[in-house]
Amino acid sequence: MCALRSASPGRVDGLAKVKGTAIYGDDITLPGMLFGVCRYADIPAGKIEHLDLSDALAVDGVVKIATWQDIPGTPVVGVIVQDYLPIVKDEVVFHGDVIAVIAATHL
Repeated sequence: MCALRSASPGRVDGLAKVKGTAIYGDDITLPGMLFGVCRYADIPAGKIEHLDLSDALAVDGVVKIATWQDIPGTPVVGVIVQDYLPIVKDEVVFHGDVIAVIAATHL
């Protein structure tokens, strides 16, 4: 069976994108909204002996810094084997492992 090809329906947002007036998800703010940022490991492997969050918590606008201790239960995930920590506990095994998640009122 053959399907007839019809004309493109067009893009309803095309003109706004070309003019630079399109609104994207990053453009939307809500009252009381927080921004989230992950702090990634910048080493390929190693032990975390201590996290001193005092300087980071003192930054204006920082509301919370979550670490593995803030995840209830057994915080492991995985597609085949449930063995990966979404936030590392005391051992970095990959460059880019998440060490902490920061919530703040502004970036």
